Amino acid sequence: MGMGRYTFDSQGVQEVERQGPLAKRRTKSCSFCAETIRFEAIKCRFCGEFLYGDRKHSKSDVNDWDEEDQEEYDAYGEPLDQSDLEEEEDEEDQEEEDDVLFRARPSLLTLLSLIIWTGLILAGCIFILVYPIERLILRIPDVKVTAIQLETILRSLDYAALGSGVFVLLVLLCKAASLKSISYEVTQDRIEWSRGILNRKVDNIDMFRVVDLSLRRSLLDCLLGIGSVKVTAKDESDPVFVFEKIRHCRRLYNVIKKVGPEADRKNNVVHLE
Repeated sequence: MGMGRYTFDSQGVQEVERQGPLAKRRTKSCSFCAETIRFEAIKCRFCGEFLYGDRKHSKSDVNDWDEEDQEEYDAYGEPLDQSDLEEEEDEEDQEEEDDVLFRARPSLLTLLSLIIWTGLILAGCIFILVYPIERLILRIPDVKVTAIQLETILRSLDYAALGSGVFVLLVLLCKAASLKSISYEVTQDRIEWSRGILNRKVDNIDMFRVVDLSLRRSLLDCLLGIGSVKVTAKDESDPVFVFEKIRHCRRLYNVIKKVGPEADRKNNVVHLE
């Protein structure tokens, strides 16, 4: 092999002037592995990376590229480990949390009357199951029953009491589950709520559509620390929306009262009476 003389052009590309048929062969350094390759090359023969255009890191042009082998890269092209990915996900979740100005669910105290009635019915059922009812039956004047009839009556009363107790408990649990499946979120731009256990529905109202707001609290609500906020909006699907029996209702009222005008100014909306 003959000796040659090395020179550099205006772009820093190395030129090798040799004697013979390989005169003026130009080379360059791979931007990925820094190995010296031909100037005309579009793919490095050492690391296998494409050097130009959309073919860089192209999945269709790289052999044996599996989805499980893909790695996440940072802004400097360095691969990220699992801890870095988890930190980025935590930061995204934190940003979403920061956007939420108010989050609440209806209070179980909404079911106070149902809870009281359930307690009374359960107490009656327990009384029937525990107390010797046959004494009361035998004390009724002008009533004569045989032992078989008395046993049948007592068994029927026990079944009725047990069935009634289970039924009212199931009704209370279903009502509580349905109530707690409702959730409210208020952000700078919208009011969003979701409801449903098996078939969940999510809907929202843009904040700039809100035209009126009112807070409703009865005496019992004030004692229990709950209340309802009624929102009137220019929305075809939900012109009137109510935050039912939530805690910190006054705080919610103040949040919407403050954010509503800001959303109107942001969207250049003017509400006319």
